[in-house]
Amino acid sequence: MIDRKLLLQDFDKVALSLKKRNNAMDDELERLCEVITRYKKQLIELEGLQAFQNKVSKEFGIKMAQKADTSDLKKELENNKIKLNELSKSVGELEQQIDLKLSIIPNLVDEKTPLGASEEDNIEIKKILTPRVFTF
Repeated sequence: MIDRKLLLQDFDKVALSLKKRNNAMDDELERLCEVITRYKKQLIELEGLQAFQNKVSKEFGIKMAQKADTSDLKKELENNKIKLNELSKSVGELEQQIDLKLSIIPNLVDEKTPLGASEEDNIEIKKILTPRVFTF
């Protein structure tokens, strides 16, 4: 499976490698990059909401210990929890999409591999020993 970072950082190299395999997937790769970017943005937003939830929960505990009014914080925590659940589901779905699309993309071709549509296009440079002939 192709690494997400490699796909984002060196998109042209991945696209060229797939073209060498006679498997041009430029449009699919671009859509995959967009999904990965959206995933990263939502993941950052999710982590921010989690940090906010932790901060407000801590304040809630302090105010409860002081026997102060916590109704505002309680509403805030409930609203944030709903947003967290929705965003968490969305991030999970995006991650599944990314994994599925990455599993469909073939591996990259090694730079030493000769170009050719089939085995016949590759020229035999050197032969070491003669191939064995089996009797069965």
